[in-house]
Amino acid sequence: MHKFFIPPRRRRWGRIFTWLLTSLCALVAVAVAGSPVAVSWAMWVGTSSNTGDSWSIGSFCTAPAALPATGDAHGGTRVALTLPATAPLAFSAVDGGNSHSLALASEGTVWAWGYNLYGQLGDGTTTESHVPVQVKGLEGKTIAAIAAGGNRSTVLASDGTVWDWGYGKQGQLGNGVAADSGTPVQGLEGKTIAALADGFDHTLALASRGAVWAWGYNLYGQLGEGTTVNSLAPVQVKAADRTVGKATGVAVGGSAAADIVMADCPELTVIFTTPAHAAGATDITVTTQTKSGAPGPTLTYSGGFAYTT
Repeated sequence: MHKFFIPPRRRRWGRIFTWLLTSLCALVAVAVAGSPVAVSWAMWVGTSSNTGDSWSIGSFCTAPAALPATGDAHGGTRVALTLPATAPLAFSAVDGGNSHSLALASEGTVWAWGYNLYGQLGDGTTTESHVPVQVKGLEGKTIAAIAAGGNRSTVLASDGTVWDWGYGKQGQLGNGVAADSGTPVQGLEGKTIAALADGFDHTLALASRGAVWAWGYNLYGQLGEGTTVNSLAPVQVKAADRTVGKATGVAVGGSAAADIVMADCPELTVIFTTPAHAAGATDITVTTQTKSGAPGPTLTYSGGFAYTT
């Protein structure tokens, strides 16, 4: 930052002086790639007279006069304000990509630094940065989670939306376009996401209702939808076979039931004889097998049966 001073015209010397403000005042500590560094800031407050002259009235390092309580309606009252020093950023989460780093500040803003050929820093440029720069395009969003992929970045906003930026030539940004982006673009629209994770070239998102969505590079089937075709848009991960074929065991209150029979009436039903048990409500636990013969889910019916005296 530079400060210019234009002396009053009534003085004999009419030169313009300029000062470069350096590390005179508030130091801001920012943790960068494991090593704290000091970033210097300085600010001067100035006023202009009605003759066009510019006057300096102080800095953070000089205590200004008290703020006047009143002033003339025509203006002209000289006012000095003490501005707060910039506080250090407090990071609540970090992640590392291939050659860039990502950090989530406790205030909900996102910062990145490192390699930036594909725009993975999200500042609208492809210039690498050796100190954190704030990701642009997320104004008005509070970010809840971050993930750094190979050469891209993904964040989850508190409203459940997902935003991606950086390398996207195989659909890694999930917005239906095979192109890089230097600023965040929204992916997986219409879904509320609870958690996300980035692989090197693909992304996984867990929806609030339990479904998993994936997009990006898929040479090895990492999208989990049964093919090896890249996807520019999110595809739902196919669940393993969970179709229940039959019950293989029943326990009531922790004791095995007897005479287990399967029936269709019309839905899949298991019929059994309860074991002896003390009076009171008990849980029923059913172990199952899928139609393909693989072990199925274990089902629990809390308070499913009540013994009476």
